[in-house]
Amino acid sequence: MKEINEVMNHKEAFDHILSCRGDINRQFILKLQEIVTRNTLDDDIGDQTGRYRNVRVYIRGAEWMPPGPEDVPEDMKKLLSWHTRNRKKLHPLITASYFHVGFETVHPFVDGNGRVGRLLMNFILHRNGFPMVNIPESRELEYQLCLEVVSRSSSGTFHSVPDRSHWRAGFRTHQALPNRIGLP
Repeated sequence: MKEINEVMNHKEAFDHILSCRGDINRQFILKLQEIVTRNTLDDDIGDQTGRYRNVRVYIRGAEWMPPGPEDVPEDMKKLLSWHTRNRKKLHPLITASYFHVGFETVHPFVDGNGRVGRLLMNFILHRNGFPMVNIPESRELEYQLCLEVVSRSSSGTFHSVPDRSHWRAGFRTHQALPNRIGLP
């Protein structure tokens, strides 16, 4: 039943981003996570839906750790502030990519971070007239490796965009983005 709920929830969350007229903010992100995780969390973490986590989380297979729960609200505030300052300055593909990795680095929820992060990335792309990204299962490992390369370049908290050389290396090495877009 959990898998069925996940699929139905994802469709509802996708419809939510398509109908949203506002911009990314704390309430929008919390609502997406609430939709994505509805009726899917185990009983012991069921109270963690629609809010930032209050427990430490670990990412299986990752060589870095997300910030502690006490840092999540401030790190998310910094990420949202970064987005507000840069959404009109940077190319939308760069903004969406940087925001996505910043979000995954903060890892603000006990569950649903990847799904919400990809929905937010697609929201930014769609809002700016670009096609949305689907990461097929056959490319999932490349996607995870790319996130790992970029996340290792940050301190585990969101202060600013990590050194761009790590982004170029990660994206080009794993061919997650075509070289022709000329990453900064």
